[in-house]
Amino acid sequence: MAKHMNVRDSKDLAFVPNVSSGINAILRSLKLSSTDVLVHFSEAYGSVKLAIQHVAHSSGAKVVEVPVKFPFSDKDVVDSLEQTLEKHGKNVKLVVVSHISSVPAAIFPVKKLVKMGRERNTAVLVDGAHALGQIEVDLQDLDPDFYVTNCHKGSGIIYVRKNFQATVHPVVISWNYNGGFQAEFNQQGTLDYSAFLTVPAALEFRTKLGDKKIMDYNSQLADYAAKTLSQVWQTDVLRSSTDSPLTLSMVNVRLPFNDSIVVHTVVERLMLSHRTFMATFVEQNKWYARISAQIYNEKSDYDRLAVDVLNMKKLLEFPVTNAYPYCLLTISYEVKFSRLF
Repeated sequence: MAKHMNVRDSKDLAFVPNVSSGINAILRSLKLSSTDVLVHFSEAYGSVKLAIQHVAHSSGAKVVEVPVKFPFSDKDVVDSLEQTLEKHGKNVKLVVVSHISSVPAAIFPVKKLVKMGRERNTAVLVDGAHALGQIEVDLQDLDPDFYVTNCHKGSGIIYVRKNFQATVHPVVISWNYNGGFQAEFNQQGTLDYSAFLTVPAALEFRTKLGDKKIMDYNSQLADYAAKTLSQVWQTDVLRSSTDSPLTLSMVNVRLPFNDSIVVHTVVERLMLSHRTFMATFVEQNKWYARISAQIYNEKSDYDRLAVDVLNMKKLLEFPVTNAYPYCLLTISYEVKFSRLF
């Protein structure tokens, strides 16, 4: 993994079960006081925000959210963070930024943000959950203080700069306590290590197919999906960044309806009847689908999704007698599902 992520010393890396585990380890290792400030952007992943809130609540530290409006330019993001750092000065203990945000899907100018933090002696934690495998991750180039990413699924990687390693410990302390950064993370109680052991085979697979070929295929497929869905649905694509020429393998397409009940009903029917999952979110009071592309997907998957969603939209439109059986099925499904737990 060190070679794949261009890390000079493999001892700066350790396996974690997932990004949430790694981020929690870093946050809980901070020595916070009531005068400290933790900064994150508004697009931060929900569980990351909650983890930040937890450590802030426990210590009395303050949490500051930097608003992000889509689409944005790199300058917008950099200027927003700069204003926040100027306002709170040396009290800022940590800045948390996504390399690629979850919803809306967007790539952030991480290198510029890390550089700004370094110049101000402020640590920067990069949430790279969606980055590894989707874009090239070069940690020598980015040079963050902390970086956490997923190998998907059940295995993640945590990177900690050497000057912070003595203070960062896993959430679960076990037999290797005080044995060094990597040793401590290598033993976190009783874990199923099988997910970690699949990583060499995954790297070999990507090398054999060609890492760039995989990323190019996925980004081109995502671009096809965005154009197809927005055309069929007669909607539009939410651009993430006005600067980045990079096409991710995740795109944001506005849905052809804007009612939350209809959205949730369609998502459930897609899962139950069409074996398809579609992530949805609200941005600027409009409902969007975050569409992902992987090497096991092909164009026909998105052609089918476009038609399936449009057919459901027609079924759920007035008269109400058409929509009622669908809503009833959804309520019935929720009741049956809840009884399983």
